[in-house]
Amino acid sequence: MGFGFLFYGFLMMIELGIATSAEYALSVDVFPDLAGYLFMLTAAYRLELYAKGFARFKKWLLPLVAVGALIYGVSILSLFDISPALLESALHGLQYATIILQPIAFFCLFGGIVALALEVELPNIASRAKLLAVIGSAYYAAQLLFMLAEDLSLPVFGSFVGFLRYGLMIVWLIFVIMTEWMVFQCYMYICYEGEERITPEDAANPFAKFFNKNKKGRGGR
Repeated sequence: MGFGFLFYGFLMMIELGIATSAEYALSVDVFPDLAGYLFMLTAAYRLELYAKGFARFKKWLLPLVAVGALIYGVSILSLFDISPALLESALHGLQYATIILQPIAFFCLFGGIVALALEVELPNIASRAKLLAVIGSAYYAAQLLFMLAEDLSLPVFGSFVGFLRYGLMIVWLIFVIMTEWMVFQCYMYICYEGEERITPEDAANPFAKFFNKNKKGRGGR
């Protein structure tokens, strides 16, 4: 149905970090966000027939893919020391675009999962999707306020800005892990007739074997 691609997509969104001091926190993107968006877009194309939320998710992913591609391109150009001030300004603007577009897209995704989970009588998954929508909205609101406060040089966070940034990284990691678990449950328990097909390529893929092993909810669940 597409939940496997969605799982891989959120896996690409994992970001690790460490607070090196009260003023500074180092973050590392394990994978480029663009890769995650492409996996999610593939999932959205497969899921859009099942709920309107997934179709909306796909529409908002398209500009996110464009933004992700631009961020990736700017990051590569920055390695060559070409107009560093201009590139830094462009990258900062693209980060704002990401902070605005991501929560809208994910909110649509969670709405689609809620609708689908209720349709197949899995209220626990629907409740988790609603909870994640609230957590995600709170995270992105805090992230946006944090960025604005830094850009406007507002003395809101004092000398603990590094620890606060690290706190946001931890919240994001928890959000991604919770989302991954919910998506995995969707993959295991939500399956319509004919969606359980396994190709020979999947059979040789250890990841596909793991996802399809003991899969439940077949035949219309």
